[in-house]
Amino acid sequence: MSEPTLDMTILASLVETAGDEFVRSLIDDFIAESGEMIDVMHKALAVHDAATLHRAAHTLKSSGGYLGVTALTVRARDLEAISHGGSLADASLVSQLSGLDAEFELARAALTAWQQSAS
Repeated sequence: MSEPTLDMTILASLVETAGDEFVRSLIDDFIAESGEMIDVMHKALAVHDAATLHRAAHTLKSSGGYLGVTALTVRARDLEAISHGGSLADASLVSQLSGLDAEFELARAALTAWQQSAS
């Protein structure tokens, strides 16, 4: 079963706990920082730096899970697991990272749409 791009239950719970303005700020930060983390992952893969790829994937997994972007979180978790052993020899890494790129774009669109509809 594929995960939804945005789990509205998680996001609604976060809004209830932290407030709308705080969540909007978190989303803005998440979008900016996630783009940077994905760039770090691409660069790490290019130079075969498994530790950096692992850390960036872990960071993205954690922050994505907090906001409820579940499909992106699953992709980041998979990349984290693949890079955990210190080797980037897994042939699926390039396609996994491409999939992460695509999921990030979907997550960004879903979060932006939520921000606009919650105005």
